[in-house]
Amino acid sequence: MASTLVSEDAALAGAALLARSGTLPAPAAAAAVALGIWVGDVGLFMAGRLARRWPPVSRWVDRRWPASRLAAMGVRLNRGAAAAILLSRVTPGSRLPLYVAAGVLSMRPSLFAAWTALGSIGWSATIVLGISWLS
Repeated sequence: MASTLVSEDAALAGAALLARSGTLPAPAAAAAVALGIWVGDVGLFMAGRLARRWPPVSRWVDRRWPASRLAAMGVRLNRGAAAAILLSRVTPGSRLPLYVAAGVLSMRPSLFAAWTALGSIGWSATIVLGISWLS
């Protein structure tokens, strides 16, 4: 689980190998990786939340976008949370900026948590179970 914070790909591959060797049941390996990924995702969201409250970041954001525009972006992000979060799971390089922006734009935490949990569970199960059963 903790290894996902260092390298998600290595954690997924390691979990699949542990499952394949019989050291760890495949569902448990997938669940551990999914939990680790989700914790990291929530951490990025919280970093965005906290950064927005930090005066240098707050001033930087406020200089670039008026409050009405930020509010509109937040509304759009909340409405499209499912598609944005699930697509970011399979689009390299998109999660960090999206998840931090979700925090900065005050996406509803429960909405963020639910969709990232679903995404991490689906991704981990697909990769870990797929590799462990196919190899």
